[in-house]
Amino acid sequence: MISAQLFRRWSLKIYYRIDASVSQYNIDSALRIIQKETCIQFVKLQNINPRLSGLLYYYGKDCSSHVGKKKIKWQLISIGTNCNNIKIIQHETMHALGFYHTHARYDRNKYIRFEKNNMDKDCSKEFHKVKILHSRTLGVTFDFGSIMLYHSYSFSRNNEKTLFPIDEKFNKTINSANKIAFTDIKLINLLYCQKRCKKKIRCLNGGYQDPNDCNKCKCVEGFSGSLCHFLSPSSTECGKSVLLAKDETTFFKIEGKKNCIYNIFSVKNSCCQNNTVEIKYWRDKTATGAYFCLYDENIFINSENNHVMVYYRIICCLSEYKNYEKNDFNLKNINQRFRRNISFQNYPNKLFNYLLIDSLKKKRSTYRFNNDQNNRKKRMIVSMLKPKWKLPIPYYIDHNVSSYDLVDKALYIIQKKTCLKFVKKLKLFRGLSGLRYYKGNGCNSPVGQYQKNIWQNISIGKGCNTVGTIQHETMHSLGFYHTHSRYDRNKYIYFINENINKDYLSDFKKVEIINGRTFGIPFDFGSIMLYKVSEYSKNKKKTIIPRDKNFIKTMGNDEEVTFNDVKMINMYYCQSSCKNKIFCMNGGYQDPNKCNTCKCVEGYTGPQCKIPTFSFRGCGKSIKIANNRIKYLALKGKKKCIYHIFGQKHETIALYISKSLIIPFKYPACWHNNTVEIKYWKDKTATGARFCLLDEKILITSENNHIILYFRSINHRNYLKIFYKSILKNHDQQKLNREFFIENAKYTYL
Repeated sequence: MISAQLFRRWSLKIYYRIDASVSQYNIDSALRIIQKETCIQFVKLQNINPRLSGLLYYYGKDCSSHVGKKKIKWQLISIGTNCNNIKIIQHETMHALGFYHTHARYDRNKYIRFEKNNMDKDCSKEFHKVKILHSRTLGVTFDFGSIMLYHSYSFSRNNEKTLFPIDEKFNKTINSANKIAFTDIKLINLLYCQKRCKKKIRCLNGGYQDPNDCNKCKCVEGFSGSLCHFLSPSSTECGKSVLLAKDETTFFKIEGKKNCIYNIFSVKNSCCQNNTVEIKYWRDKTATGAYFCLYDENIFINSENNHVMVYYRIICCLSEYKNYEKNDFNLKNINQRFRRNISFQNYPNKLFNYLLIDSLKKKRSTYRFNNDQNNRKKRMIVSMLKPKWKLPIPYYIDHNVSSYDLVDKALYIIQKKTCLKFVKKLKLFRGLSGLRYYKGNGCNSPVGQYQKNIWQNISIGKGCNTVGTIQHETMHSLGFYHTHSRYDRNKYIYFINENINKDYLSDFKKVEIINGRTFGIPFDFGSIMLYKVSEYSKNKKKTIIPRDKNFIKTMGNDEEVTFNDVKMINMYYCQSSCKNKIFCMNGGYQDPNKCNTCKCVEGYTGPQCKIPTFSFRGCGKSIKIANNRIKYLALKGKKKCIYHIFGQKHETIALYISKSLIIPFKYPACWHNNTVEIKYWKDKTATGARFCLLDEKILITSENNHIILYFRSINHRNYLKIFYKSILKNHDQQKLNREFFIENAKYTYL
């Protein structure tokens, strides 16, 4: 399928440049293959020449390209995560040359059908047909082996097939393309190279005039000669390559490691490309034939004419797999298909269970990279899957990033609190591993160091210009996944699935305990790695709900990394920074930059974090003792106070918020510097429950006999009124509520 808008064609000399963030070798190889088979010459440039037009290959969010030449100087081709292999690069390059998908051909209904019930509704346009007036096929037949044809499971919403061949014998051909097909090359030549040869010659058997040697034809495998008029002979070990089909049934058997071609003629009146039996029984022999691999039997084929071609290409004998019933095989899925202008997807083939580690009963994994809509297998940190970054970590900021200074600030905060060192570069040096911040579509980053010796892209697009968001994406690149994917998340949060956009349901999946590491750090509602309460909502209603409703205004922090975010970075990267270990108390950890002291959570100080922090002036005593009598505390105005409330030994504390007002307020989360924060878990390192705007009549009971209360106010109108007392662990909740209600009636509001 090619574009009918011929004015979009490129000149025969096409300049191209490869961004430093992308591996060079595969792109050069992919273009070299096309250049060798066509009249197009690709000229590589080290720098962009503004006077020239060409193709710019860069590390983007997916595998994508515009169709045909656009009215811009340098046209972008995105080579995102998992896109950097020759077939995908050629696929996207063919889009840029003017070619649509094969399954969009106007005559496609003769060859394929679609199962709409299995399709992702948001991606249904990917299966639209191009009208005959808007496309030209130049007489080239539909090819199931084309690299421009989607995988059978493309854009499936339920991991079932979306695309089926009308002739079921082509099921294994659709999923097999690992290099550019003969018909793909033929289309390029017919579109671009018709005028290359002044003197035309007539080629037979689907061949076409070679634009680089006008005296001969380019022939499909199986034919040879200057006009493609000879049958290609097989090697001597294959025997005769021409067989005559008679009236009686003839038995035909092939075994062993061979690469054979057989031409079967009647009386006059037809998996893996390198490891398969291929049979061409259409009249046109240029299209890829039906592939047969793994195990096939009792298949009946009728040819369209009196000629069938059989290709027997075997690179391993069955005897090499004779123990398949006893052992599982590690099979690498190489059938990663393409998603143009949409996030990259990978669907494993539907193979036989005895050849797969994971049976078909297990749900396939779907990966969408970037837009931070990543359907990742979530872990708190990467566990032995990706290498850690070597220090120091170079970083580069594109000139078009609007939040240029914020990137520096975000990295400086992380560097100051960890052993990580970030070194700013003013140029993208080739062969260097580093972080490149660029203005992309949305806020997104790969997870972990994806590949060495290249610049890893972090998109800082529209709406991403906050320190917290930049740190969020940087933590992804450092190897950290979302907090709501922790294996223990069900103790703290639950999801409202009917409010979640179905396209992003996999973003809320949990990781199993054997695949995740948390270093004993508790769940943190204030972490910048935790989604907002209405993230990916289809109706603006909440999608993530804390089991303890007091944390509803804590979620959605985009200000900066929390104590536990930083602690996790240090536990992952900085364990070997200090030779002599020291013991830290109250959730603190050894400072990697000053090994004789501990890093302490706000509220504690001292070299071992064992001394409670005292409040500032105007706050009164910072240590409060709770007993079995209700006590009262009122605060008002602009101030920053910390209170440690200790109850009786072996008891807990009941704290009653009579009323509080904290303004201004930023939806959905309270500001760190303008909030009432109460830590009543046993572990005081996690962010506490935050209260802002107007809150009243809230009863809180602690996990142990200690509560930390933070009153941070930037407005003189803000106030807080609370009651507290020490209670038995087995207390009467109704009686407790009644006590606080009566006590509250004795006081007037501030």
